[in-house]
Amino acid sequence: MNPHFLIFDEPTNFLDLDSIDALAIAISHFNGGVIVVSHDEKFISTVCQEIWIVDKQKVSKFYGSFIEYKKAFVKQMEKKVDEMTKSSSKF
Repeated sequence: MNPHFLIFDEPTNFLDLDSIDALAIAISHFNGGVIVVSHDEKFISTVCQEIWIVDKQKVSKFYGSFIEYKKAFVKQMEKKVDEMTKSSSKF
């Protein structure tokens, strides 16, 4: 009856902007743990205090903001593209 933990998987899908704002306010007032899986950058930046990355069957904490995570991710993808380009040019 009184949950201590909530899990949301893409909670902003199919919501209008006012509903997303109302959900963000409700989550920020919730006195318990919350896990949010989302691709909504604004929502993540608004409600999440920690960012955890799931990659290659591992979960790790990202120490920084969502914007910093995006920058690190872009750098990582650019590095992979460079590596793929270099390896394909050898053939």
